[in-house]
Parts: sequence; C-alpha cells; structure tokens
Amino acid sequence: FHVHSVVQLAFSADGTRLAGVGGDDGHLLSVYLWRTRTRILSGICGQRKVLDCCFGEGDNVVTCGVNHIHFWVKEGSKSVKRRGVFGQVGKVQALTCLAPCGANMLSGTVDGHIYVWLGRNCMRSIRAHTGCVNTLYTSAHGIVSGGMDRKVKLWTLSLEAGATFDMSAFGSNPSVRSACL
Repeated sequence: FHVHSVVQLAFSADGTRLAGVGGDDGHLLSVYLWRTRTRILSGICGQRKVLDCCFGEGDNVVTCGVNHIHFWVKEGSKSVKRRGVFGQVGKVQALTCLAPCGANMLSGTVDGHIYVWLGRNCMRSIRAHTGCVNTLYTSAHGIVSGGMDRKVKLWTLSLEAGATFDMSAFGSNPSVRSACL
C-alpha cells in the first residue's frame, strides 16, 4: 500500500491495530489489523506533511502536521476524515505531536502550547514550553511533555503543571525528542 516510505506508525491501546502514514504526496493513511494483515481503513491525509498519528477513543485515529489536524471517525461501515476546528482557542500552526488523554486528544504546537481537543474542537490552550513541543506522553499517572526549550515537564491529567526538569546540562546541545512514564 505504501510505495515510497512510512513516516508515522502507531499501535492502538489494545495492540490489535496498526496505523501508518506514507511519505507519498497524499500522505496516505492506512489502518491494519496487523496480526491478520487486514487493512480496515485507508484515506488521503492531504498534501501537507504529517508529523504524528495516534489512536483516540474507540476506532478513531488522529493525524496532525503542518497547519492541520484530522480526526478519522467511524460513520457506519466507513471512516471519514474530519478537519479539526481551532476556533477562537487555538491558532492554525504546525502540530508536532499527539497523545490521547481520556476522551480528549492533546496536541503539541510549534509555538510551545498544548491544545486540548474534544471531538474535533480545540477546547483549551496551555502554554507549556518556550519553543516547539516535541513530544507528549500520557498514562494513568499523568502527562509528560518535552520541548525545544530542553525541558521535560510533568502535568496532572487535568493539565495542572507539576515538576520541570532542565536537560540543558546533558551534552553540548541536548534536545528532548521523546518521553515516557
């Protein structure tokens, strides 16, 4: 299905499905029941570069990237791509990373914010880092974010700020690219 390359991969929380985004011009999304190699969804993300994909609630998949976020929702036997609505809360910009958080989806932005999405609507914007948010991770214990500011931050599940760790002492030019709890 993907001819040129695969630029993003994500497993569902239960580990049964695998989503992939191709490096082709249309940035094709495909979702597989990977054990049986059965493709259950495919669609075109669009011409803009896709920077992350992840599974949300149920069968929903979310993709984001340069000036866009798409929510792939099940409608009957089909999955439909719905564009995220930034409204008055968020600013259209590159969204760099995603993480599910209960019924919400979190996205990191190039200007250092974390956007909280409910359905396909941006409901809240939190200033998290000075510079790009490179990574987000959620667990039952809380949220971790990492940014270009060389900081790793811990948050409650309701996005109240907790501890901050400065990584600038680790190496000549450290960059926080991933995080996990």
